[in-house]
Amino acid sequence: MIMLGWVAVIGLPLAVVFAVIFLPERIPKERTVEAIRQRLEDEESGRPVGAQRVVRSCHTWQAGLIFGRGRR
Repeated sequence: MIMLGWVAVIGLPLAVVFAVIFLPERIPKERTVEAIRQRLEDEESGRPVGAQRVVRSCHTWQAGLIFGRGRR
């Protein structure tokens, strides 16, 4: 009976940590940063929503957010 208690005390939290780290919920494609940015740019430019465009890199913009120099 004590062994079952130890399994519950140690095993259950380890299982939860494993699940959170290795089985994250996938973000839907329309909810990604790039999709939201494109939707906003389409609305501002008057293009039909969903129109094809060349995807540009956003590493500089993301680095600005990380280091506190970007727009929010």
